[in-house]
Amino acid sequence: EKNTKTKISKKAPKKVPVHEVIVFTKKLETMIRAGLPILETIAMIQEQTEDQGLKWVIEKIHQDVESGTPLSDAFAKHSQVFNNVYINLLRAGESSGKVDLFLKKLVISLHNLLFSKFQHPIKCVCCVLIFILFILFPSNNLNILLCKSNNSIAFSNISQTFTVLSNFKQ
Repeated sequence: EKNTKTKISKKAPKKVPVHEVIVFTKKLETMIRAGLPILETIAMIQEQTEDQGLKWVIEKIHQDVESGTPLSDAFAKHSQVFNNVYINLLRAGESSGKVDLFLKKLVISLHNLLFSKFQHPIKCVCCVLIFILFILFPSNNLNILLCKSNNSIAFSNISQTFTVLSNFKQ
């Protein structure tokens, strides 16, 4: 019979991808909200995790919590993965008895952080593309109209608009 367990890294990871931390936190929040015991939850998530660095961190957190360390203190030992905001929100959840609520806030916060990293580059690329279009198609028959709704670009023929505007100036 084959051993289906994957090997866990023997040393601390230098960095774990943010999306992996988001998935981990979402699973932790969901299972705690469902009423599963913390140790069982951590063990289940460890089995499901593919990222070897995060898997190692989860194993260490499980060992610490099993030996009596508070959850937030176990997470705090891994500052390369969990920042101060994460640890402090987890600590607040522990002291209020609402860990799942604070984990949910963390998921939202991490998700916003991940997507805010992409917003600026996307806006820059769009501006460059629009600039290039204006250079390539400088005529009055420009067929692009930028619409702010839903952050999308809608295409329409606005040559009539330009004609009306040019007649208005005369």
